[in-house]
Amino acid sequence: MKAAVVESRPLIGFGIQQVLYRIQDIDDSCLVSPGPARGLTLDGIDLLIVGDLLQGYDDAMLQLLGTAADVRGVLYLSAGGTVQWMPPREIAPLLSWLPENAALEAIEGTLRKMIGAMRRGCCTGTPSEGDGQAARAAASGAAIVLPMPTPPQLFGAGAPESVSEAQLLSLTQRQYDVLVLLSKGMSIKLISRRLHISVPTVKSHTLQIYRRLAANNKTEAVFVARERGALLAAISAAAEAA
Repeated sequence: MKAAVVESRPLIGFGIQQVLYRIQDIDDSCLVSPGPARGLTLDGIDLLIVGDLLQGYDDAMLQLLGTAADVRGVLYLSAGGTVQWMPPREIAPLLSWLPENAALEAIEGTLRKMIGAMRRGCCTGTPSEGDGQAARAAASGAAIVLPMPTPPQLFGAGAPESVSEAQLLSLTQRQYDVLVLLSKGMSIKLISRRLHISVPTVKSHTLQIYRRLAANNKTEAVFVARERGALLAAISAAAEAA
């Protein structure tokens, strides 16, 4: 089975590709950076992971995706789980999605479930006897959708997610809030306005984040945080209220 990762951020794409290397069913995988590239194609790809697209679904991206005629499964990493594109296939593919800041463990678990379903033939037109629902969905031309898995609890059911993740990363709550906003692509000035703190303070927090996560830049910091299991889904309630 061949897989491809379409992702704007190289380090995040590299991390996802490392997950693919751990899955024995994947014989070959490649990392594709969105943008105009002569001769670039997704022909022969069975499983497609579509991550963050800084330029969105522009003409170049749609042209590239249009070559994915063999794709049987698509995992979207997006904020709202919206399906913005469907592979050009007569039989609907297997679809699933995760938040754009999902941990690599969650991505690996979802990919293994998708591959297992693909191996059983639920989206090839030959569903197994136990896949009646998949068979009906394929026959009707509708996409077969796997639900998003529930993320694991880090510090027990009573701990707020943002606080537990700050502790997981050895960050203060304010540093964690800054990291969350950095992961969403916000600039230093926008973070300053959002959190009602000065630009120098945001820069100071950012440097501390890099030191504690042993990162050289924003992309590496976000990658390390997600590698450690942080979802970076939301800032703290106090910061949001402010």
